[in-house]
Amino acid sequence: MAYLDETRAASITNINEQLAGAAGIPTFPAAAVPANNVSVAEVLRSVWAALEGTATGENGITTWPAAAAPGNAVSIAEAIAWINDALQGANGVVTFPAAAAPANGVSLAEVISAIYGLSAPAVATGTADIDDSVQDESAGWVALLTIEPAAGAPLAEVVVCLDLDKATTGFGAVETSATIQFRIARKIDGTLWRGAQTGSPADQLSAAISGSNAAAGDAMVELRVGSVGVTEDVRIELKMSADATADMEIPYAVMYRGIAAPTITPVAAG
Repeated sequence: MAYLDETRAASITNINEQLAGAAGIPTFPAAAVPANNVSVAEVLRSVWAALEGTATGENGITTWPAAAAPGNAVSIAEAIAWINDALQGANGVVTFPAAAAPANGVSLAEVISAIYGLSAPAVATGTADIDDSVQDESAGWVALLTIEPAAGAPLAEVVVCLDLDKATTGFGAVETSATIQFRIARKIDGTLWRGAQTGSPADQLSAAISGSNAAAGDAMVELRVGSVGVTEDVRIELKMSADATADMEIPYAVMYRGIAAPTITPVAAG
């Protein structure tokens, strides 16, 4: 009985050394994946090898699993592969999120989209109409197109280009002696329109040009709006020196930087 007690005590001491003793496990077994007849020590070495092992027999994860977004029944290795793809892998981010300004609950990818939107200019094109039934020399300044930023998405470096020589229906094709001017107007307080006045730079208030000169020079007008805050709208206005001879079409291009596209509303044909 004394022999058995000594044997048990020795076994317990040996187990204690392996679990928490300074001597530890005399010969640590090679790594092995969990399976029947595999020891805890072999599995632990396999886990160590996957995490940071570099010794002989510790070659990391033998076969990395395919990437998978974090979720139930998804392993850490699958999630890490998914993160690697998003950061530098050829597959990239499977569905890049829409741009959003930095805020609580906003991802890095959303902010990166916003930064890209601010660094890469976008262009919107279309055609606005000058309605003969609305425009005449007594009408003063009338709207041609309006630019409204999306909620929470201010605009930067806004430039509007207007084509004055569209074939058949453009200003240069319809008018001869009558002149036209364009200017930038803003809802500075979010309610009332205020337009550029005499003495403003030419890229805020264009010089008057006749239909003949517009046709002869293949003319265009470029207006530099600049920044547009979320609480204000901008519009391009025009004024003619005489009653319009007929309806006219003015092709436009609006260039801007922003995290979301603005609403651009041209005057439609009457």
